[in-house]
Amino acid sequence: MLITSGKEGVGDYTLVVESLTRHHQGPLQIIAVCGANARQQALLNVLRMALQKRLPAPVTLKVCGLVPHADLLAWMRMADLLITKAGGMTPAEAFAVGTPTILLDVVSGHERENAALFVRLGVAELADTLAQAGELAAAVLADPQRQAAMRHAQRTFHDSADLGRIARFALDPALPAPGMTPDFGAEHGSAVTDIDAALARLQAEVPCDIELLLSYSTAQTPQRVVLENPFGHIAIRVDDTVYSANYVAVPGHDPNLLQHVTLADYLYGVQPPSPSQVHTNTYGMAYGRETLGLRVAGVAAERKAAMVAEAHRIEDEFGQGRLLWDRSEFNCADVVVRILRAGGYDRSPPLGRRWLPVMPLDIFEEARQTCEEDASLYMELVAYRQIPGANAAYRFSRFPLSLGQPLRSMARALREAPQEPLEAAASKQLTGYFGDHQLYFEDLRSHGAGALADDPVHFSRAQRRLADALATDLRRLLATQARRPLREIGRLGELDGAQDIRRLLERSLALARLATERADEVLQDRGARRLRVATLRRSLRYGIRRLRRRVGGRHRPTGQGPDKGASQ
Repeated sequence: MLITSGKEGVGDYTLVVESLTRHHQGPLQIIAVCGANARQQALLNVLRMALQKRLPAPVTLKVCGLVPHADLLAWMRMADLLITKAGGMTPAEAFAVGTPTILLDVVSGHERENAALFVRLGVAELADTLAQAGELAAAVLADPQRQAAMRHAQRTFHDSADLGRIARFALDPALPAPGMTPDFGAEHGSAVTDIDAALARLQAEVPCDIELLLSYSTAQTPQRVVLENPFGHIAIRVDDTVYSANYVAVPGHDPNLLQHVTLADYLYGVQPPSPSQVHTNTYGMAYGRETLGLRVAGVAAERKAAMVAEAHRIEDEFGQGRLLWDRSEFNCADVVVRILRAGGYDRSPPLGRRWLPVMPLDIFEEARQTCEEDASLYMELVAYRQIPGANAAYRFSRFPLSLGQPLRSMARALREAPQEPLEAAASKQLTGYFGDHQLYFEDLRSHGAGALADDPVHFSRAQRRLADALATDLRRLLATQARRPLREIGRLGELDGAQDIRRLLERSLALARLATERADEVLQDRGARRLRVATLRRSLRYGIRRLRRRVGGRHRPTGQGPDKGASQ
């Protein structure tokens, strides 16, 4: 058995090896090539010493770091089975020499597409989880017909590939380099392809009822602070319609102040939906700027109807000349605030900022916080990446600034700040690649997760950040409950009060469970499991202490200590 997962050695090798030894019966030699991942190699050496004590003699484990390519190929030829990630090179080499292969799902993006293709062709099998790899490997090794079918599919795949054409493409300088057409992404030009398929995949993965769309600022020339509009743009989608303020709309000439367009046209359109439009400023946003989408599911039908009615009310006021777009008094963010308020999602700006114009970034983040605090809603952040190679007039994108957040905005303006936490929170993305007209859907949740877990420095930092975030969220939940009037809790002996306390505990535990389960997913390491146990214990102790203080205080006479019986 040969295990190799690229130069970085991504994934949890120890989990795979333990799974192999648990499920395989009979003699087994495992060669684990860890590449440059010293931490992975050290963990396996510890495991190897433990295996020698508790496993039967026929099971041996050889642990290697970086090895010459010729040695790796020789081991691949001799191996009965290869376990690897779905990169381009190693699986192709295994198929060429006829080695049955099991793929690990440790890197998303193109490797996940590779894995799906290889499974469809029958040239490899995919382990859904690292822990499942051993069970799948044992099943393949125990079934000669399964191995023979895989080798036959590999030969068919190898014979069908025109390797000479691939080599010419890579090595012949006379072949033209791939490029984009001059009108790609330009107004009245050619659009990115497969838009509907990518959006349908996103909707299937992250269904939503409403979506807030925060678009970055954009300019025609490179600018550290975009002079035309450094604050970006915000729009709102209800079901299939995007409502977005059109700042160039003129009463009497344009029928609407708001655009009523599909998400596809709003992001990827190249034909103006009405005469008064500015490409990448009011439609076709992805050809000139980045956009973040806050997708929210669980919104009641009557709330959505109220938001749509408010959008039409804005149009009526515009048509009657009672409402005009104004940068300070009624901009795109004001439109979104009115529509959200009509649906019952009102977050008025802090009193200290009422004299400032409403900022798109502030409204987006306040709406995100509102959704996080509503247990009936499911929220996910996605990224609509700027299409590379587009020839739109506006093409230089910058993260939006806010007058309400001067220090954050100044840091962005004065230096190239690291990635914004808001950007890093995106779990999915729609993106393109230079030289390619196609739009792609990508799941970012597991991208790079193995590399993060295998780097001890990043791992410890990520663990601390996650622990801090969990503690903050738990305290916020409990503090919110603590602000409820004591009369709502009722006396301990009353049924309603007991139900309230039980619901509070259940909500606290559910939050801890869900968040720490995601820790396993993000960190993919034993430390994540330790973190889960520690977080559950801490959250239980914290919640019970709060409840004891509240219930004890409710029954305690003035000037006396806590009532032990009541607290219990």
